[in-house]
Amino acid sequence: MFRFVLLVALCIFTQPAALMAAGGASFRVPQVLEKQEQTENLQALLPPCYNTSEAGQPCVRVLACIGDEGVYFDGQARGEGVGIILGRTNTGLQCSGHWGAHEQLGAGRARLKCGDGSQFHLNFASRDGDTGTTISSGKDSQGRMIRAWSGANVLHFLDQGDNMPNLKCGDLMVPLKATAQAQ
Repeated sequence: MFRFVLLVALCIFTQPAALMAAGGASFRVPQVLEKQEQTENLQALLPPCYNTSEAGQPCVRVLACIGDEGVYFDGQARGEGVGIILGRTNTGLQCSGHWGAHEQLGAGRARLKCGDGSQFHLNFASRDGDTGTTISSGKDSQGRMIRAWSGANVLHFLDQGDNMPNLKCGDLMVPLKATAQAQ
């Protein structure tokens, strides 16, 4: 029992860079994030995101509701086991950060910082069995609750059966396009 608790604690509290050093993915998170101060659009530094979870350099869509006043995030997560998250809110705020996961435990966390200095802290511990969509929750630095979804089939997960996926953030119903607004 102690070993399991220790393993969970290590997974949750270990930074993604430490996970990579311990044999995680070869994704070069720090070099991309170092350039964050030099450019407003980090996606310009990276190849297009084709929403795939295949081996290599996977890139999947990330969608999140921030609070209950209709603010949402639309972007991408790159990497295997650890990686970066890039995107923007519907209010135009550019955000970027990193994520790390422990595949065997199915848990992990993400941290993002936005252009106005606000930060997002998310934990994920569940995955939809049909679509593989990762379901996350957390808070931002303003105390607002965040609900997030990511994966190659996230639009299918958010589709209510009418082939028109929507994201309901507060009272705002957001019709989703096939590609992220942040790309």
